[in-house]
Amino acid sequence: MIQMTIPKLPPSVNNYWGAKCVGERVRRWLSKEGREFKELVNWVGRAGNVRPITGEVELEVVFYISRDRDLDNFLKSLLDSLQGVTYFNDKQVYKILAEKKRVKKGEERVEVIIREINVK
Repeated sequence: MIQMTIPKLPPSVNNYWGAKCVGERVRRWLSKEGREFKELVNWVGRAGNVRPITGEVELEVVFYISRDRDLDNFLKSLLDSLQGVTYFNDKQVYKILAEKKRVKKGEERVEVIIREINVK
């Protein structure tokens, strides 16, 4: 089991990736905000000596928010940022329990518990 507290909320999925049309194709890249959050998750993982889980996983996530936001908007950027830190690929995620709780401004954070599970 891995427990992490990330002292910042992830960017919304709309702000995690940058996109630009190049001809008929859309070019995507990790935005500055996305890179900064991913680096923070990596730092928290290293500080806690976290090693990625190799099998299937389930997550319990609590987003502590100071203003009302869509819960699902946080999930993809969080899952992508945890990749390589707590598991190798977000395809390993089979179950997610997520909730949001209100806090005062300046107390925003994410608490995550990741457990290896057997789905066979």
